[in-house]
This record gives sequence, structure tokens and C-alpha cells, in this order.
Amino acid sequence: MTNIIPLSLEKNGKWTERGIRSIVLHHTAGKVSKTQTESIKIIRAINEEHKRRDWGGGAKAPSITYHFAMDLLGNIWLLNHPKYKTWHAGVANDVSIGVVVLGNFQEHIPSDEETEIIKKSLNEIQRWIFWRYFIPRRNWIAHRDVKKTECCGDYLYFILQDWKNRK
Repeated sequence: MTNIIPLSLEKNGKWTERGIRSIVLHHTAGKVSKTQTESIKIIRAINEEHKRRDWGGGAKAPSITYHFAMDLLGNIWLLNHPKYKTWHAGVANDVSIGVVVLGNFQEHIPSDEETEIIKKSLNEIQRWIFWRYFIPRRNWIAHRDVKKTECCGDYLYFILQDWKNRK
């Protein structure tokens, strides 16, 4: 069983608390990491980029805008507590948890082994979330379901749909 690893990132303030009804799946649209150390390096780089970005009207994020990150090695990180609203999916931010998978799933076709790791990690995050918020598996959506984007990539989107529809 995979353990979810809290990853402490510097925060320049606090996110606000809110209600949660869904989980939005993203991909980083970057390279697939080969080691846990490389994954953490990618997450830290995204954290720095998210803190520098102008999110509209000069607003700066206090930290990375996802709640969970996972890689194709089976590592899962808790980045922001889900009770806090972050800016990961536009109109869905108020009511959703953001989960990002490291890699570009518009280009990278996951192997059978990687697909199983993704599904096991989704199961682990789902158990963590359901235990606290009672959000069912059917309430998982892709970023593309709430915004015009290719995110989470065609290949990860297919895996998400397959995973959601299995009992």
C-alpha cells in the first residue's frame, strides 16, 4: 500500500477554507521522472513557478496550487490540505481538490505497469479523501472538463475514465 507523504513547501500566506464536492485531475505536461528525488525537484520547481505567476490582477499564490502530486513510481505527496481553496481549475477552485500527475500524458503513453501504478495511487488518494469528505469516485473529473485545455492529456484521461467506471 502506498503512503501519502506530506511535502513541506515554503508558504507565503494561507489559502482560504471552503467546501469540497469534486476532485480535478491534472498533468504537469512535463517529463516523466525516474526517481523520487527527481519528482521532488519537479514539484519544488512547480511550487516556485506558481508563487511567481500572476494569477490575475497581480494575485500571487502562497504555494503550489495542487493539493496532491503523484508520480509513476507510486509516490504521492500531500502539498496543500484539501480544506484550503487553491487556484488549480478556475471555476472549480471553490469546490474541488487538485491532483496532479507528473508527466505529459498528451505524449507519454503509460505502460501497463505505469497504468496500474496510476490506478493504485488514485485509489490511495480516493481513500484518503473519502474518509474525510465523503466524495465518491464518480466525482473525479479532468481539468479539461471545467476549462478549455488538453490537461490531463488524452492517455491519462482514458485511465481516469476507466478507473472511475470500475467498482
